Amino acid sequence: RSFWINSALATLRELDNPNHYDREDLIKIFPKIRWYSTKLEEGLVEVSKLLFEIGVTVVYQPTIRTLALRGATFSYNSKPCIVLTNYKNFYPTLWFALIHELYHVLFDWDDIKANRYHLTDDSITELSVREREKEADEFSREYLFSKEKSQYIKPYLNDDAYVSKYAY
Repeated sequence: RSFWINSALATLRELDNPNHYDREDLIKIFPKIRWYSTKLEEGLVEVSKLLFEIGVTVVYQPTIRTLALRGATFSYNSKPCIVLTNYKNFYPTLWFALIHELYHVLFDWDDIKANRYHLTDDSITELSVREREKEADEFSREYLFSKEKSQYIKPYLNDDAYVSKYAY
């Protein structure tokens, strides 16, 4: 865990996002982010660039098999920095982790600044932290594809064209 955190911090130091972070800027662009998730080739890169412009750094870091980390949010130079990892080896979980971490930026930023980082992993045992993680998961799920939409599309999952059209 320590190696993963130190590697992430080294990357963030190297990037050193020069852009100013303002929570209101993130709120303004948030409605656009979901659309990028439908762009399989460049969507994650494009939304990362958009976030970088408003002072939120997003980087990808390879997973370490012994860690069940999906992502983390760091405070570096008083700006949010999100580190994603693909420990499930499934591209959509990167989007889920990104929205999950953005939830923490929006609603837990003061705590993250005070503690320097927040890790999202499956080994958390503290009840209050697990509850915040559950809230962030539900936020991410509803934002990307609500339970209502999932129930509707379930009978059509083998119809790729219909699912793709519905997703947009």
